[in-house]
Amino acid sequence: MYVLPDLEFFSITAFFNHLINLIIIGVYIVTVTEVFEKLYHARHEHRQKHKRPHPGSADNTHI
Repeated sequence: MYVLPDLEFFSITAFFNHLINLIIIGVYIVTVTEVFEKLYHARHEHRQKHKRPHPGSADNTHI
């Protein structure tokens, strides 16, 4: 039976733990960012409806 040296085993375990933590943090950040963007855009679009676009402004160039 092959036994890994303690140091090598520890470094591999630490590496995987670190990798998993990074993935979890990345997913969390992406999710939070998407939620904030959706909320911001929903609020922004809601505000845009009530505001009359000024002629020649950047708001009404994309029709």
